[in-house]
Amino acid sequence: MALRKTPHFRVEFRSAYPGDGIEGEGTMLNLSMDGCKIESDLNIQKDHVLSLRVHVPQFDYPIQVEQAAVQWTKGKKFGLHFMRVLPEGLKLLHRLITDLDQREGRRIDLQP
Repeated sequence: MALRKTPHFRVEFRSAYPGDGIEGEGTMLNLSMDGCKIESDLNIQKDHVLSLRVHVPQFDYPIQVEQAAVQWTKGKKFGLHFMRVLPEGLKLLHRLITDLDQREGRRIDLQP
């Protein structure tokens, strides 16, 4: 197995995802610059494309990911790959990842 290209960080953020006929909320469990893992009450299917709103307590408004593809599913958890993030969302995402990288114990080095 190949190692992930970008580091992932443990988080717990409320997330909402409307798209492709699905609307729901969940808890983001880990985050990187190019994707995340979410746990939800809904069963999400692989290959769906969703939009995503990530509610980060220290930000005044959510990080918006315009398009994210479901890469895998396992029970109530699923992995998203960020396909399109608008510049303002990318700026907030970068700021958050930088902050998480500076906190001890947040980085997780897992294989996909």
